[in-house]
Amino acid sequence: LGSTTRPQFRFMASTAMLALYYLDFFSTSEVRPYVEAGIGVIYTDFQVEQQGSRVNFNPKAGIGADFQVGSGVPFFAAIRWDHFSNGGLCKENIGINSIVLMIGQYF
Repeated sequence: LGSTTRPQFRFMASTAMLALYYLDFFSTSEVRPYVEAGIGVIYTDFQVEQQGSRVNFNPKAGIGADFQVGSGVPFFAAIRWDHFSNGGLCKENIGINSIVLMIGQYF
C-alpha cells in the first residue's frame, strides 16, 4: 500500500507472490545466491499516457544473494526487473518496466 499527498492525493495497492530458487552449487558459508520470479496485480492512481487501465499485471524476475558475515544478522542484496501492463485487456496497453536494487537485513 502507498500514497502521495502532494501535489494531490494518489493511492496504490499491490499484491504479489515470488518464488526463490537457491543456486546451492554456487553457495559458500557466507553467500547463498538465488534467482527469483513471480507475478502480481497492482492498482494505482498513477498512470502514464496510453496505459489504459489502473489495474495491471506485474510479472517480475531477478537475481540476488543472502549474505552471512560472521555471527551477525544475515542480509540480502537483489536486483529485480518489474513490468506493469494490463496484458492486452484494454486497447491502450503501454508497458512500464523498472529495475530495482534492494538491500536489506533479516530480523
